[in-house]
Amino acid sequence: MKQTGLAVSALFVAVAALAVPGSASAMEEIKAHIGGGVSFPIGDLGDVVDSGWRINGGATFYPSKKPIGFRVDLAWDWWDVSDDFLETIDTNSSLAGTQSPDDGDAQSIGTTFNILWEPESSGSVGFYLTGGVGAYYLYADLGNYDY
Repeated sequence: MKQTGLAVSALFVAVAALAVPGSASAMEEIKAHIGGGVSFPIGDLGDVVDSGWRINGGATFYPSKKPIGFRVDLAWDWWDVSDDFLETIDTNSSLAGTQSPDDGDAQSIGTTFNILWEPESSGSVGFYLTGGVGAYYLYADLGNYDY
């Protein structure tokens, strides 16, 4: 699974590189972005992990004048496994060396590649349509850290 995610990510980077003209000066417009903040998991994931944090970045670029552009994003989310979930894990403590986990975390790494349609706007408000593909890798780890 990990190799598939890396292969798909590499494919998106290659497609993005092919879509970009040979020199950055030939680009009409490039907008880089970076962000971060609190990550609030919802649904089934929210039942297992507490709020965490996210770091993301990417770029939007237009090979020629608008309306067609491309956007590439990378993101990393990290959450701590909730104590309520850890208490639901049933282990047989009568076996020597068996202990219930008391800590854990989960991480998600993702990349997306989107095509944008953004017509020129005459005012300060505009709109765009986007669609694309993404690849995500989710990893979780449980352990016992009482010494």
